[in-house]
Amino acid sequence: MSELVILLALSLAKVVVILLGFVMVIATILTWAERRQSAMIQNRVGPNTANIGPFKMAGLFHPIADAIKTLMKEDVIPDGVDKVLHTLAPFIALFPVMAAFTALVKSGLQSNFKNLRFGFIEAGAAWIPYAFSQLEQLQRAQRLRERARTFELGKDLFREDRLFVTVDPVDQIEHLLAFGTEDNLIVGTDYGHSDPSANAAALEEVQRWANDGRITNAVAEKILQGNARRFYGL
Repeated sequence: MSELVILLALSLAKVVVILLGFVMVIATILTWAERRQSAMIQNRVGPNTANIGPFKMAGLFHPIADAIKTLMKEDVIPDGVDKVLHTLAPFIALFPVMAAFTALVKSGLQSNFKNLRFGFIEAGAAWIPYAFSQLEQLQRAQRLRERARTFELGKDLFREDRLFVTVDPVDQIEHLLAFGTEDNLIVGTDYGHSDPSANAAALEEVQRWANDGRITNAVAEKILQGNARRFYGL
């Protein structure tokens, strides 16, 4: 578990460096250029003419103002909620799923219980590429340290280990299928929630994937029916 925490921390550090050192810089420059061009085209006040007193700085005050506004922006928290839980909710919803998946694959538990099926339900499937990349990094680290391999990653990981995942209509289905999940994705709906219309919408979206050519009709049938039957042993 400590190795997983270290890998997650390193991955987070990489993301922060890339965001702060590259993405935000490029985004700031492009936003400044777009605003100047738009102001010139529309003949209105923009970064090309806005000023603070006698200083214009070629419109560079605008990105600085955007940064200050972002840092000072208020986080709206509804009345009557636990502020700590409200802030941590996105992490609480996602991290346990990835941690459970990683721990399960590493442990080899599934090889000891051949008839047991494992389901990752109501968390979407967008986390699969990230979790898979973390496992690959851990596997490479073990090889470099000449440690015995404690788990195997392969094209048929989900099928062989009987790992089933619910997929949401907003997930990038083509990308998910590249991880060998064709026989293990189940359409995710909100049967227990207050909006029953979401159930039909999710089913229709999977069929729309097939109609648009994003997946085959055979894969759509698996996601809508076949995989769920195998998961529940029907």
